[in-house]
Amino acid sequence: MTAEEKILILGALFHDIGKFRQRGDESNRFEKHQVLSSSFVNEIIGEKYPSLSNLVLNHHNEDLQKSNLKGRDRILAEIICEADNIASMERKPDQSITQQQPLESIFSKVDYDKPINLNKIFQPISEITYSKYKFVKDN
Repeated sequence: MTAEEKILILGALFHDIGKFRQRGDESNRFEKHQVLSSSFVNEIIGEKYPSLSNLVLNHHNEDLQKSNLKGRDRILAEIICEADNIASMERKPDQSITQQQPLESIFSKVDYDKPINLNKIFQPISEITYSKYKFVKDN
């Protein structure tokens, strides 16, 4: 694996890690999650991959446009930004939906025997506690 691939994978993994600090600590409530993600990366692995914190800091279009990232770092940040945009499309509100909808499991899209899996699997809406979590059940 190349250095660029490692940085890209780590950037994709940690780009939203700051949301845990933002939502879990009242004092961080008004801080941007990108800033908190960057801070986390600097604390944990910043010395090994110094450009990684800039990738997670600039993973939104508006931040990327204001940044002075160039070259490889700019390209990697653009990839993470685009992947984040594609992934967040599932959360766009549908005005026709009046109640919460369960998320479709990514395993609905994985099928090694046929080109298209027509059986969709949905994650039941439930509390996120181990004792009450409803695991997806399918054949």
